[in-house]
Amino acid sequence: MVTNISAEITHVEYYLPKVDYSNKNLTSKTKDRVAITSIIDKVGIDKKFAAEKKEFSTDLAVRAATKILNKNPELRNDIDFVIFCTQSPEHVLPAGSSFIQKSLFPDRFIGAIDVSLGCSGFVYCLSIAQSLIQSSAAKNILLVTADTYSKYISSENISVRTIFGDGASATIIQASNIHESSNYKSDYGTDGSGIYDLIVPGSGLKKTSQIKNENLKPNFIAKIKDLELYMDGPKIFTFALKAVPSTIKETLKKNNLKMEDIDIFILHQANKFMLNTLRKKLGISSDRFYIGLVDKGNTTSSTIPIALSDAIKEKIVKKNMRVLICGFGVGLSWATSVIHINEKLIKSVMN
Repeated sequence: MVTNISAEITHVEYYLPKVDYSNKNLTSKTKDRVAITSIIDKVGIDKKFAAEKKEFSTDLAVRAATKILNKNPELRNDIDFVIFCTQSPEHVLPAGSSFIQKSLFPDRFIGAIDVSLGCSGFVYCLSIAQSLIQSSAAKNILLVTADTYSKYISSENISVRTIFGDGASATIIQASNIHESSNYKSDYGTDGSGIYDLIVPGSGLKKTSQIKNENLKPNFIAKIKDLELYMDGPKIFTFALKAVPSTIKETLKKNNLKMEDIDIFILHQANKFMLNTLRKKLGISSDRFYIGLVDKGNTTSSTIPIALSDAIKEKIVKKNMRVLICGFGVGLSWATSVIHINEKLIKSVMN
């Protein structure tokens, strides 16, 4: 492996679909308007968006990437690898990254892979991109995240309907000779014992009826429905409170850093209550902890790049800052890393 090559994030964009998926819409569909208002206040989410019926994750992904390519047309000939992260593909096969390659680079037969991860997906994929660059397998990588969880959620499924929104992000990672760009060590983990805490039954070859025949807790069996997103909120919350502080501590240790060495913390934008609980548990002041999901909702693997872009636009994240990013959720999985903010990224977002 060539060790003198580093990698840096040089561009970030995102795309939100147009269908109004706001939580306020639920007040006309339920008798308990007070309850919905209370939920909105707790999770910190109202305005958000959903894909149209004929609009899928790859469509959102292409639109996000096109925003970058239109501003930087030279990248159409430079991109030599595509990584696509989604857990709401329109097909089990072929891979969605093939559709993205066909749409954006029809005359260039570049490498393209799918990664099936949710809220930890961006950090995992960023590490894959960095590894490809540091091994000289690629020089300019397009990392796209996109999900359309709304297609898994009925209007009666209030516990998840009030949290998730659809969206996509596009990130360019490029080879660099600047040592500090990405020479940070990441931390990863998976706890497969929680695979049924966040699941869409029947979304693969295993039927929902087969899951129900397994020796599982009756309460879980009674609640799950075919192709309907199920989430055990209390278990996910408990998982996050345990895993996030641990992975952040381990990441800092691996990089010989302390909490005070981090300028801004950008965690997966799950919901306001969870984020504030984590912030207090970690002992981080609010001015160093970014929360920006109020008008977007939880867009799963896209929350971190969306938050990063917004934080730069709001001039909260600036040049030469050290930002810790942490994704956690379905799997159950987590991934944490540190990124150095360079001038190229600032300029690309602000233009």
